[in-house]
Amino acid sequence: IAALDWPKGKPLRVTPIASESLNVQVSSGRDWLALTGEAQLDESRVLSLQELMTLTRASRSRFVRLGEGEYLALSEQLRQQLRDLDALGQGKKDGLQLPQASASWLDDTLADMTVDGDKAWRGRMDALARAAELQPVLPPGLRAELRGYQLDGFVWMSRLAQAGLGAC
Repeated sequence: IAALDWPKGKPLRVTPIASESLNVQVSSGRDWLALTGEAQLDESRVLSLQELMTLTRASRSRFVRLGEGEYLALSEQLRQQLRDLDALGQGKKDGLQLPQASASWLDDTLADMTVDGDKAWRGRMDALARAAELQPVLPPGLRAELRGYQLDGFVWMSRLAQAGLGAC
């Protein structure tokens, strides 16, 4: 059961916001990704990604209180995306920091947002896309017939190598 206290005679303003409203910038470090962003609510009001995450963290519903009689109505998708980013990322003073290994997950998570990445980020995404499309061929000198799981492992490790990632 949910209750809303609506003072008589006072207006209530609810601003809907969805994933498409966010503009996100991704920059790359040696072993991390930095994420900053913002959402334009109206002509004069902009919320940073950090502010949105803080507000979402404090709310149990998709309605987030901004001020007296003012609420944001987050889409369920955006609410989940913000929670996922909060769970994986580490808050920094000017944004969010994620491990470099989360690049593919991050690309999927930000799919509906407007994303602007630096050259290293775009290069990483291109390398991952090329690796996913790779159809590796067994070495001609191999004198064995691989079982299904062995072939799957060979393909997986070949794709990791193509993307510049390591595996044991």
